[in-house]
Amino acid sequence: HLYKLKKKAKKAKANQVVIEIKELKIRPNTDTHDLMTKIRQAKKFLDDGNKVKFTVFFRGREIMFAEKALENLNIIVKELGGEEQLAIELDSVVKNKKMKTNRAAAKRVKSNGSGKMKRWHPFKSHILTKKTRKRKRDLRKGAYIETCDIPQMKKLLPYL
Repeated sequence: HLYKLKKKAKKAKANQVVIEIKELKIRPNTDTHDLMTKIRQAKKFLDDGNKVKFTVFFRGREIMFAEKALENLNIIVKELGGEEQLAIELDSVVKNKKMKTNRAAAKRVKSNGSGKMKRWHPFKSHILTKKTRKRKRDLRKGAYIETCDIPQMKKLLPYL
């Protein structure tokens, strides 16, 4: 009985079609030749049966050129066959620039339920022969970040 179930599951797995989402990234100031290259790639992905996702990412002050990015996306849709031939799942959504975290600081800081942030002392495992027992014991304990520095730390660590 188990043998037949395994064979059936294996056959079903072999017959399934995996649709991948291929992502193509462009910038708002991408030139027309480069756009045509991306369109050729997208056509190849669509012919293979995959979905294509176009992402416009902004750097620095490029967010001011959101209209130019929308024009580029409209050119891409027109070149790929228009809206009537394509099934557009998500229309153009302009979001903020990507949020990044300072991972080095995130390893050193923890947040507790009351909103306080706890940090670890630096130099706790460096040149231990010169430190007294009391100093080493105090360095093992955590310390709380001052309340005036918490907003700055929250900017550094938006996910904390």
